[in-house]
Amino acid sequence: MLDVLAIALLFLLFGACLLYLRGCASLKGGR
Repeated sequence: MLDVLAIALLFLLFGACLLYLRGCASLKGGR
């Protein structure tokens, strides 16, 4: 169970980072 929770948290953090980077790129004058 702990392994599954840890993996789920890692995926959530990874997704959040991707959304954050994408948002910053769009704000800095992307599209």
